[in-house]
Amino acid sequence: MTTHAIATETLRNTRARKSFFHPATLLALGIAAATTLGVWDVTNRPVAVPDYAGQVSGLAFSPFHRGETPEANRYPSTAEIRDDLQKASRITGRIRTYALTGDMGQIPALAGIII
Repeated sequence: MTTHAIATETLRNTRARKSFFHPATLLALGIAAATTLGVWDVTNRPVAVPDYAGQVSGLAFSPFHRGETPEANRYPSTAEIRDDLQKASRITGRIRTYALTGDMGQIPALAGIII
């Protein structure tokens, strides 16, 4: 490749890189971004969730409280589980749980007493 060809190629590459920052390109990007944000803002208005006072079909029940975790071998006490089941019984007659070890294994019996 000759020196002239290299200089011409370098000039083309420089122009190509600078063309992205051309005022018309930046204006088009700005208009596109503003239009997109405007449409998003108009179509994504917050919707108020209506209050629900009825019964829920069922809950996935996990009685863990803050700081209680099976990874640290800290589980809720029977009293905490009973209290949580009492609260859940106000909104549903069905629960689903996945734990059956330790005090967590007492959930079905405790739920039967409460409901």
